[in-house]
Amino acid sequence: MGAEASSTAKKPEVVNLNKAQVEKAIEELKKRTKGKEALDRQQFESSFPKLQPMTTSIFEALAEKGQCSFSKILLLADNLLGDSESQACWLLKAFQTSSKALECIVSIYAHRNKLTSEESNQLLDYLLVDLPTDETRFGKWLLGHPVAPQLVLHVFSPLIFESGPQLNPSFAGSSSPTLSRSATAVVNMHLPNERRKQWTLLFSRV
Repeated sequence: MGAEASSTAKKPEVVNLNKAQVEKAIEELKKRTKGKEALDRQQFESSFPKLQPMTTSIFEALAEKGQCSFSKILLLADNLLGDSESQACWLLKAFQTSSKALECIVSIYAHRNKLTSEESNQLLDYLLVDLPTDETRFGKWLLGHPVAPQLVLHVFSPLIFESGPQLNPSFAGSSSPTLSRSATAVVNMHLPNERRKQWTLLFSRV
């Protein structure tokens, strides 16, 4: 994510977002607050509909006296879109445990991509199967996991009004009758980037 940005555009502790990303986020946020530097609950929820159904929980984790400052939003985004240790630290701050963090990430992803309850549960079960019980190892687990970090980027990029990495392929011909959407996404996240955009299924009509 990481080009350097001037200190006039952001605070020194924001290190992973570049100047353009910070300026775009601030500009978008100011449109919703009429120039103020913080959002109330309603403004936060209307600004980040793609974080549903966890928008309110995220607001409550960040807000003080019913207000969420731009700086807190940017700091959260900077860490969640940064390295694995930063991601782990801030996910634990926001959601208390690694398993709860993954549950919330999957719920946002499932809501955004219209997964069924079964598909959502399949994805969560896949993520939890080797999750360490020691929370201090969460960052190392994220670093070595082929799917979880991509989900984090996809889910939380809307904090800076970006869409994040595309995780779901389009299909040339009919979609897969055998793979669920969650399974398709997991397989796709294991592929090289150049092979992710579109799949052509064997025996499909193209």
